[in-house]
Amino acid sequence: MIVPGGFSLDDMEETYGAINIEVKPIMGVPSLAEDAYGLAQIASKILNVLKGMSKIYDAIVISCFEDLGLDLPKRLGVPVIGLGEASIISGALHGRRFSVLVPNQYIASLLYRRILERGLAPALASIRVVKPSNRDLFSALLLESKRAVEEDGAQAIVLGHPAWRRYSEELRESMGIPIIEPLSTALSLLEAILRRKGEENA
Repeated sequence: MIVPGGFSLDDMEETYGAINIEVKPIMGVPSLAEDAYGLAQIASKILNVLKGMSKIYDAIVISCFEDLGLDLPKRLGVPVIGLGEASIISGALHGRRFSVLVPNQYIASLLYRRILERGLAPALASIRVVKPSNRDLFSALLLESKRAVEEDGAQAIVLGHPAWRRYSEELRESMGIPIIEPLSTALSLLEAILRRKGEENA
């Protein structure tokens, strides 16, 4: 698992289902993109780190919600999953309409483009930028989740930042609808892909 910015994943287990996880932090880059320059920094660093990794690992998860614009599976020859990709697919499956909560407007625009490309726009209720301002982060996430349901008709909420995973259970209890947490969602998808790949090679 590649982690740009090296933000803490202390609560991430070393195993997930049948997957053994090794976390590779990338320092010297932002943990999330605020603009095109930040995105280019993250993408460049990830490409450098990934060189040769396909010979060591069976699959790679990039702990980035934004679309990096890299055709990594074809370059590396192993499954590569980004958090945004896995989460929006899961959001469309969990609810007839889903909303995504994101940390800034730049990521919102990147995500909307990806949703259009994937043909998932009919299932998208909204993309909402979470601004904690005078509220704590959980309160801000809860507020935007309620607005997404009441104003936009969302039936599932996708959390658009891996660090927000710590709030997913509390949000699920408060909202009573599916809350898509990106890290476990990506790992679940990866586990299914690897299992199918193993069956095909058996």
